[in-house]
Amino acid sequence: MANGHIHADEEVRIRKALERCGGVGVQAAKDLGMPTSSFFRRLRRFGIEATGRGGRRAAVATRVPVETPTSDTHPGMIILGNRRTSAKKPAQSVKSKLYELPKGRGFPIHEAAREWGVGVETLRRHARDVDAVCFVEATPENWVEVVTYPKRG
Repeated sequence: MANGHIHADEEVRIRKALERCGGVGVQAAKDLGMPTSSFFRRLRRFGIEATGRGGRRAAVATRVPVETPTSDTHPGMIILGNRRTSAKKPAQSVKSKLYELPKGRGFPIHEAAREWGVGVETLRRHARDVDAVCFVEATPENWVEVVTYPKRG
């Protein structure tokens, strides 16, 4: 029983130190005169999270559960503070799309630009950067600008 009382006191001291230091664990450990590794070990033991932004452990700070409203069985995911988030899915870069093209085949630049949702000039600029644009003679005296798998990175 006495041992449980000591742990409860220690947990209270740690929580108060975190409050005084704005949730920054490293500062709270210094405030208590405790090695940071021991301090963070105790945080894990007591289930306490350092919520301040300081030191290399700042990424531990915020956990935001993401829940799926359509499924009761899906556990959701935990997004740690060091993850990037965006309001919409980031677009795939034009350069990476060029590297997905099959080797040895050319695609008309206007059709590729329309399919990828980019401007012709944008596609042409990126394709020239990696040597992935050329002209192919479709019929005599009719040359078509095409994009191909890049020749260099």
